[in-house]
Amino acid sequence: MFPLRFPGLARAIAAAVLLALLLLGAGQGGGGQSLRAGTEVFAVDPDLVLEVSYRTSSMRLSAQRRGPGEPFHLTFWEKNQSQPVSCPAGEGFARVLAQLTSLKLHRTLEAREAEEYFRRNPLPSWAELVIRDVSALEPFRALLHPVAGSAPEALVHFQGVTYLVDFQTQVFSLLAGGCRTLGVERPLRRND
Repeated sequence: MFPLRFPGLARAIAAAVLLALLLLGAGQGGGGQSLRAGTEVFAVDPDLVLEVSYRTSSMRLSAQRRGPGEPFHLTFWEKNQSQPVSCPAGEGFARVLAQLTSLKLHRTLEAREAEEYFRRNPLPSWAELVIRDVSALEPFRALLHPVAGSAPEALVHFQGVTYLVDFQTQVFSLLAGGCRTLGVERPLRRND
């Protein structure tokens, strides 16, 4: 599926769709929800996760496994790389998975605050996160963005609402490091 035949067109269409969804959702503000700090806005048992996809404008990580209890296999693409790099998941990925599967609320952004943040941080600077577990439910889909100069926090946007969540900032560095930081030992090229 990746890379696409016309990656520029696909990215432009995806960006337009995400922008429309964000703008529709930004007007909803907190969505009438009154969640307390510490409430998990998203949570799933990491042992039940089968697939994680994390995509930014410069990289894509796909982590998959056949079933619960099986090891994850990672495939990592970088923007100017001709071949993906693959590796078995290691301790770094376990730490990332634990963080991504438990997003605890710090606070919900108000509509105007979310709109201003989107204006200062356009869509290409947000990461797209998809997590699929063993359930028959649709995968969790969200946009994720680090908050510069903050306590360990990130913004997560899904279902039309933007949340400020507790988030270890080292997770972004681990994700950016690909197999070097998330995998075990030597990464294997696709045709090794």
